[in-house]
Amino acid sequence: MTNGPVYKFQSPTMQLFLLFGLFFICYLLALIVTLGISLAGIPLEKIAAAGDLAGLLNFNLHDPEFVNKLKWAQLASSVLIFIVPPFVFAYLTALPNIENKKNRLFSFLDLDKPFAVFYFLIIPVLMIASLPLINVLAEINSAMKLPGFLSEIEQWMIKAEEDAKQMTEAFLKMENTSSLVFNITMVALIPAFGEELLFRGVVQKIFSKWTKNSHWGIWIAAALFSAMHGQFFGFLPRMVLGGLLGYLLYWSGSLWVPVLAHFINNGSAVFVSFLIQSGAIPKQAENIGTGKDEIYFIVVGFIMVLVLIWLVYNRRIEGGKKIQDKGGIF
Repeated sequence: MTNGPVYKFQSPTMQLFLLFGLFFICYLLALIVTLGISLAGIPLEKIAAAGDLAGLLNFNLHDPEFVNKLKWAQLASSVLIFIVPPFVFAYLTALPNIENKKNRLFSFLDLDKPFAVFYFLIIPVLMIASLPLINVLAEINSAMKLPGFLSEIEQWMIKAEEDAKQMTEAFLKMENTSSLVFNITMVALIPAFGEELLFRGVVQKIFSKWTKNSHWGIWIAAALFSAMHGQFFGFLPRMVLGGLLGYLLYWSGSLWVPVLAHFINNGSAVFVSFLIQSGAIPKQAENIGTGKDEIYFIVVGFIMVLVLIWLVYNRRIEGGKKIQDKGGIF
């Protein structure tokens, strides 16, 4: 038995089939784990009364013990769905790197690339500055209406969005700092690493190779990233965010840069929710930039985002080639 990549998976089409197969297997395992953890100790008659899978997971979101089990199930599922498939995929497809054979998996996933202090300074400011713009896009997206003949689909989308909202609200109830830390781990840390591994580390690579165009790869991965969340009235802002994360990888050559940006985006939402629940800030802070008198937040945020993106891009122009020559992103 030989070690190393399975060479028949080197074409983009075969890589897509492989990734889908790995994702599907891990999704089924995650589903089993979710049901096992969340339904442990619940009487069979209650489970039967729930009716369907959505009912099984949503019938008692006011029970703190049940919500806590759902959180642990979510944590385990995120690891299975987003972290395991990319590493298995990389093992099966990554060609040996002559300079660094031992770390070919990390090299393939762009986890071995340099991460300058510059990004620690720029990325947090960039993500915070983009919040008003993301909120405005979310407002625009939520106001969109489908044609009349698609009304049934629209009602299903509204129902799915409401279910997701209820689950999110239940998850984000935090009474102390320990629940804050757990939520940041569950909502920000694990998803930031796992989703970037899958969508920027693998999916973006496959479609860039398939289309022979890095920009197509970035936006196809961004669209799939947004669709994966299943919240249709938030599709537009998530796709734009996914595009930004894709370009951060493209310009920096390091997956750790979009991971940091993703973590700050999700983590800031959790932290703001915690501050609102503790009474430290008003609830309106969640939707900064969408108020009638908050146009200045949008203008200032837009200018800051443009300047910061230019700084990141300019760094790529000056030093990006050196990074890419060592086995860059595509």
